[in-house]
Amino acid sequence: MRWLYTALIWAVVIAVGFVGSKFYKEWIAKDRISLGAVVKDHEKAWDAALGDPQKPDAVGAAPPPSANALIQGSPLGRQSVLRRKLSEVDLKKLPAYHEKLWQATLKAVATAPRPDADPLVANVAQEYQGDVRQAIAKVDEQHQAEYAAKLEELTTELDRLFRAEWLTAYQEFEDTPVPETFAAMHVHKQLLERPELRKKLDQADQQLTKKLPRVKLAIDAFSGYCVFRSPEFRKNLEKKNSTLVLHLVDDDADYKKRIKSLERGDTPLAVFTIDALINNSALCDAPPGSIVLLLDETQGADAILSYREAFPNLDALNRPDLKIIGVPDSPSDTLARVVRTKLNLNKVPEGCFVAADSPDDVIKQFRAASPTDPKVFVLWEPYISQLLKEFPQAHRLADSSRFSGYIVDVLVVQKKYLKEHREEVRAVVEAYLETLPTQRTTRNMVKLVLEDSKRLAAKGKPVPRLTEEEAAQIVQGIWWKTTKENYGHFDLVRGMPVGVSETVDDMIKNISTVLVQTKALSRTTSPEQFVDKEICAELQKKAFMPRDRSWARAPGDVWLKLRPVNKPEFEPIRFARSRSDIREESEPVLRRLAELMMEQPNYYLEIEGHHAKDTEVDEALALTRARAVLRWLQEQGGIPAQRLRAVPRDAVDSEGTESAPEPIVTIGIFQAAP
Repeated sequence: MRWLYTALIWAVVIAVGFVGSKFYKEWIAKDRISLGAVVKDHEKAWDAALGDPQKPDAVGAAPPPSANALIQGSPLGRQSVLRRKLSEVDLKKLPAYHEKLWQATLKAVATAPRPDADPLVANVAQEYQGDVRQAIAKVDEQHQAEYAAKLEELTTELDRLFRAEWLTAYQEFEDTPVPETFAAMHVHKQLLERPELRKKLDQADQQLTKKLPRVKLAIDAFSGYCVFRSPEFRKNLEKKNSTLVLHLVDDDADYKKRIKSLERGDTPLAVFTIDALINNSALCDAPPGSIVLLLDETQGADAILSYREAFPNLDALNRPDLKIIGVPDSPSDTLARVVRTKLNLNKVPEGCFVAADSPDDVIKQFRAASPTDPKVFVLWEPYISQLLKEFPQAHRLADSSRFSGYIVDVLVVQKKYLKEHREEVRAVVEAYLETLPTQRTTRNMVKLVLEDSKRLAAKGKPVPRLTEEEAAQIVQGIWWKTTKENYGHFDLVRGMPVGVSETVDDMIKNISTVLVQTKALSRTTSPEQFVDKEICAELQKKAFMPRDRSWARAPGDVWLKLRPVNKPEFEPIRFARSRSDIREESEPVLRRLAELMMEQPNYYLEIEGHHAKDTEVDEALALTRARAVLRWLQEQGGIPAQRLRAVPRDAVDSEGTESAPEPIVTIGIFQAAP
């Protein structure tokens, strides 16, 4: 038995030895072998974070490694040793990394943040963080003076840039930079918290504002206001009054905000549509401003669109389930109200208008609608042309050219400011009226509208980038008012000028009636509350009359380079007496003309409205007829606006040729000279 016990003891000893050997190899020896590898990997990670040694101001793409993460993932028996070895690496590499961050910051103080040691130190073993922080502090101390000097240089440079940008905006009548926004665009967010920088820019803003005061004019991005935004207007205003500088404040056509700002005197000048002025003045104790100038009137630039299947004509609108989708408190809203009252749509309910957030929202709802839905959509150019091009089955049901004197833009001045600063207001009016004739040729105005849309879009305004065709369509739909036409609208001359059929008093009465009938107002208003004729009366008294070249062919105009095409000839478009609507028997001629234009893309048409009597009333009717033909060729024939020109023909032209005595429109065909 003794030998059996001895054998058993040896078996246990051998087994324990074998297990111990296995444990040693798998757990102890393995850890000892891998410890060096872990340290080497840590060094390699640091080298990747440090990047190219030849680039002292650029760290690598990899982040600094974390010693704490490696220590926590190692066996407890080896953590103490590993902590010491990794910390030795950190103490060597981390200050070098911090030095590179400093070099990057000093190279670009504005955009690179000041190096922050805390995130780096947090990755080091806690008992060694003091040593590492001390090494980093030495690096900080070496660069602190240079950093402070560069910050001072940066602050001085930003002050210079801010003042330069401020003066440019001042000279161009635009919004001056806001110090906080300006700083955020030029420096790292860390520097925005420095009071020295904010104080410097705030002081510059306050100094410039006090030294260079401006008069604010509330406006929006409507293309009709492009004259105010033109360089020519700024030059003319400087000639009239070198000390008067405007600030065109774009309030995104928020008329409620605009009327209150006018009432307070924050923006003593403002542009309004007459209906918006009347409607929003009800928010004040009394109308706060007076109309001193008519700017423009839309004649086709606002329209009601629909699918032909649902609404083939205007009579089809008279139904109880009609929905009119448009932007409230806008010309779209006004046009919808005018259509409801003028067409006697007695079946249409009061709540038919559906408010959309924006023209894009109107377009979105149009796209979602079925061709048979009882919905019409109110928009303005260029959205009208864009939508009709996208949906051939849709059409223009009615537009602002059908209703004269309802969608009219005016310049309004706060009554107190007008009383105290009449000379300044007169300078603005004169500068505008002198600018308009130089721009009112079709070619010039199309160019101005195009440049205006590009400039507004570049500033982030919600306006579409126009094509030349779309700009021409806008110009065709807006009637900018000249000096002579303003004298007529203010009832300052005997006999109405060409195209002028209503005084501003008549417009206010008519619009007020529509607003009352559609429940927008509780009672009609008196024109005397809204009109001051004195500025225009003073100009008329001193015979102020800038040359009106609205129908002249400007130098460089494409029409100057055209030659007439003698054949084919088309018979005149005939009209009923005192009427301007296209008759059915004229449509075959217009269709043949449109086909010719499609076949000959280098052809241009000059559409002349004839009038036998040399009176302004007859000339206005002739022009209206010519525009009716032009609009038919655009909408029904698909001819681009820049290839069409509508003009009135004098009773006796410059060559002594008499105009036809009949109510007709003749067509002149031109093409580019070889």
